[in-house]
Amino acid sequence: MVVLCLLPCELVAQAPTPDLSGLSSEDRWSIESACSHTKYMEGTADYHQCLQTQLHALSGSRFPDLSGLSSEDRRSIESACSHAKYMEGPADYHWCLRTQLDALSGPGLPGLTKVASPAQQSSEFMELKYFVGHWTIAGEAKTSLLGPAGKLAGTQRNELGSDSLSLVSQWEEERAGSKDSGEAVYRYDAASGTYTYHSVDASGETEDSVGTLSGSTWTWLSSMMLSDGTAVQGRFTIQKESISAYTLKFEIMPANGAWAEVMEGRASKQK
Repeated sequence: MVVLCLLPCELVAQAPTPDLSGLSSEDRWSIESACSHTKYMEGTADYHQCLQTQLHALSGSRFPDLSGLSSEDRRSIESACSHAKYMEGPADYHWCLRTQLDALSGPGLPGLTKVASPAQQSSEFMELKYFVGHWTIAGEAKTSLLGPAGKLAGTQRNELGSDSLSLVSQWEEERAGSKDSGEAVYRYDAASGTYTYHSVDASGETEDSVGTLSGSTWTWLSSMMLSDGTAVQGRFTIQKESISAYTLKFEIMPANGAWAEVMEGRASKQK
């Protein structure tokens, strides 16, 4: 399980200009236009923060394919979404374009999957967007009920789900001479006020956890049944260090027992 992290607030004002070089010219123009008022009316620090906020919102968003449209329909769609493009930023612009394409496909005709707009994404769900990206994990496993001690390594590639209200993760891990891989889905459950995690590995084994976020600390709780029939509780804790690194710790607790650390490590986001 991996979570991304935020740059500490006290460092924001000193942060350098966010790097926009990896964006398309259209997305870069949209971000700079959306932040232009901040740039000229509120100052450099707020402008940099605006750019960073736009980049976070853009994570996992993709410009929809308009190549199948006639030139007239394309101009019409782009015109209808011009306010989003120049005033709200590329994430909202992409969503507006997808909405227009859905409407154009018509009832009963093939179209794109309906997605949630950024406005429909709760502030709690927005925290999950920090998972987006390619992460590597390195750490140490301790001798425990789960197995022998040894090095551990893993990767996760995370992106927004097609509904824009979930996060899909492809993961791989290696420890104590064994390898595993699988897919996981993260969501935010507004009814319970908690996050959910559901994973299925290559063998078909599933894992479900419930998570909470407090400040810079994520805590995920789960129930597990070991191969010998022992029931244990699991607690996975992530402490954010920066926008591209966090530490992690996994503990287990048998019935009527105490929490025991079985794994610790650190994750880094790859550029």
